Amino acid sequence: MKTTNYFKIIAVIVECCLMLKYMDAQNIYDTVNFESPTTRILLDTSTSNLWQIGKPQKPIFNAAHSPNRSIVTDTINHYPPNATSSFTYIIGIPYTSTCNNCLYFWHKYDMDTIGDKGIIEASYDGGNSWLILKDTILSPFFSWFYWLPDYYVSTGTNSPHKLIMKGSSNGWVLSSFCWRWFVPVRLSSDTIIIMPDTLMIRFKFISDSISKNKDGWMIDDIVFEKEDPMMCTNVSKNNFNLNVTVSPNPFSSKCIIHSNKSFNNAKLELYNFTGQKVKEIHSFSGNDFVLSRENLPSGLYLLHIIEDTKIVDTKKVMISD
Repeated sequence: MKTTNYFKIIAVIVECCLMLKYMDAQNIYDTVNFESPTTRILLDTSTSNLWQIGKPQKPIFNAAHSPNRSIVTDTINHYPPNATSSFTYIIGIPYTSTCNNCLYFWHKYDMDTIGDKGIIEASYDGGNSWLILKDTILSPFFSWFYWLPDYYVSTGTNSPHKLIMKGSSNGWVLSSFCWRWFVPVRLSSDTIIIMPDTLMIRFKFISDSISKNKDGWMIDDIVFEKEDPMMCTNVSKNNFNLNVTVSPNPFSSKCIIHSNKSFNNAKLELYNFTGQKVKEIHSFSGNDFVLSRENLPSGLYLLHIIEDTKIVDTKKVMISD
């Protein structure tokens, strides 16, 4: 590992210990909303860097997701041709402390549909090499990395995540991915990375040689969630065949949570996207359960299903008026 990267990573780990904002018996949350300085975000140091943190003031990118600042490919100007620019979010060392991690972020993109693109990569060796993140399942170790469906605010619908962003998102999109036990990504040499030292996520923007006066890419409200280490023990292999559905989703008054396997004295926990637990239901048994909205405001939530003191599934649910 390079010396400069080593000291950056140490600084981020120290900040992580000081800045963890939400903690309960099962999960730990950390949020970067770009309203205050953070060393978790490393900007590209090249002279061609486009990424800026501030108040967006462009035709389409005219407001942050919340409340005032975001990270964007130039807060005022359209992006130029022949540009390659990136910023990196450093998670730290999740592999020695937890078996389940998820990263969520809101973003908008306005690009050419031909040669301009945005991609998301990961590095497991301090930034010396990078891989495009994609769904991967590795057996017999029961480890996997997966993208959750994107949620599009403009249509209120979910669709599979695009590995390469092009064109226009037509509004805010919530994207998220999770990895369990470790990220089973293979190198070009087909070597399996089992215990990487650090996970770094890079948001990379590339433009072609034609200027189209587009706004580029804007990202806000990055939320990192990791499971408490005590939840990672004695995981049953049966859980890997678990299939849980939520219908309807989005819902306005209630939804039905259905499982292909019967639960015994399970627990449901619902979190908003600041990491606050807003609902908890104990002693859930059987295959079906009705979740009522009651007085919850509209918005996106995380649903955890817990059985025998471990999270067996996580779902995104949307409440709409």
